[in-house]
Amino acid sequence: MENMAGVYAERIQEGTAGCHGGINEPNTHILNVEFTAIPSNPQPVFLDPASPAISCGNGSIASRSSSPHVPVDDPPANRVRIPGTLLRPAGRGQHLQPRTRAASRPSQPAPRFSMANDTPHRRLIVLEPYFGGSHRAFLEGLRDNLPLPCTSLLTLPARGWKWRMRLAAPWFARELQRLAPPTPDESCCLLCSSFVDVAALRGLLPQPWRELPVCTYFHENQFAYPVQNQDQRDLHFGITNCTTALASDRVAFNSAHNLETFLAGCRAVLRKAPDMSFGDLEAFIRAKAVVLPPPVAFDDIDCAPDREAAPPTPVILWNHRWEHDKNPESFVAALLALDRRQVPFKLVLMGQSFRHQPAAFATVEQRLRHRLLHFGTVTSRAEYVHWLKRADLVASTARHEFFGIAVLEAVRAGCRPLLPNRLAYPELFPEEFLYQEGCFEKELERLLQNEPRLAPPRARQLTEPYSWPALADRYQEWLFPAPATRG
Repeated sequence: MENMAGVYAERIQEGTAGCHGGINEPNTHILNVEFTAIPSNPQPVFLDPASPAISCGNGSIASRSSSPHVPVDDPPANRVRIPGTLLRPAGRGQHLQPRTRAASRPSQPAPRFSMANDTPHRRLIVLEPYFGGSHRAFLEGLRDNLPLPCTSLLTLPARGWKWRMRLAAPWFARELQRLAPPTPDESCCLLCSSFVDVAALRGLLPQPWRELPVCTYFHENQFAYPVQNQDQRDLHFGITNCTTALASDRVAFNSAHNLETFLAGCRAVLRKAPDMSFGDLEAFIRAKAVVLPPPVAFDDIDCAPDREAAPPTPVILWNHRWEHDKNPESFVAALLALDRRQVPFKLVLMGQSFRHQPAAFATVEQRLRHRLLHFGTVTSRAEYVHWLKRADLVASTARHEFFGIAVLEAVRAGCRPLLPNRLAYPELFPEEFLYQEGCFEKELERLLQNEPRLAPPRARQLTEPYSWPALADRYQEWLFPAPATRG
């Protein structure tokens, strides 16, 4: 998914926090939503509010010191957590500098929930082995919008996804033991992404961790995630997703499209298993599954200034990943055809790029340079929002989309969407914004000639159901459901 300031310690580099518009992710990782340290080496950092010490992944302890700087590599002499501080980033072998929190933060919005006095202390422990992009934005939103008094975030950088799926479970099982175990007066829950092998994790966890309820959120599933060549698909990763769903207490999918393609993949692969019958496994998974869209933070888009006047030439926006599954070839082919017919348009082409990318993007740079207002990744979230506001129309020709955060962000900024009538898009937008197979070029030209930009009330109406204010209650209930009452 392509998804995503106030200053908080996680956003170390301006514009590098989870963004769907092409801000490339840094090689950093964060393991707590209240106390944050980001070392330059790939060792994890554990900053658990319930722990008596701040433990760094290399075995050292950040401790109270008479100096305002706390050396990372000091021996664990005084294992005392530094209360009320945020740890600023430092280079390897340097220091973590605590910054005292303000005593009160009147500018902070009030919590969106009221909790009864008899509600047990709620503790959420998040396990995310691929902390980047939409995964990161989702967890940052969770931190900012759910009133949980204690949340621990254990993460690894967003790279090497196959290694993460294979080995995150034993790694997390070991590292969880460094945190304070759950207590009887806590309502404690583990939240995992689908990159965690939950079946293996539960088998490796000691008591009392093994008894905790596990919620797994599926941003994607490996049965339907696109590969360039179908022969490259390793079904073992899909099977891991399947056993994860079976071993989790509750599972959520970001779209019905994601859920249905996952269940179809489970059916297909289990039919291949020799001499084994699994009963109604699909019904078992479906009974504990919900469709829960990933909420989008629109605040910075809403606060950004609108453009002063409509440009004389309509602006087309591409803000998706620069990868083959987004089908840039069809998008560029339509642009070239419009260019030959001298249809007026300008182009903003941004999105997360990679070392190897489809040749279609080089074609744009070479043959459509005269149409370009922007080409390539952006350096900050503010720049990303700026280009959203400049555009009139956001288009997709994707072969794969489990949700569509980048499109929702563009629509919130006022862009009219032009989307294929398939994948997850029909769940998000009415038919007037969808095109049929083979009709992209025709519909694009029609919209360019008819003032495509949305009025602000229409843009808000289309996107507000996917905002945090609209969805936060549903996440609270999914993570910590109310006890069932007896009749």
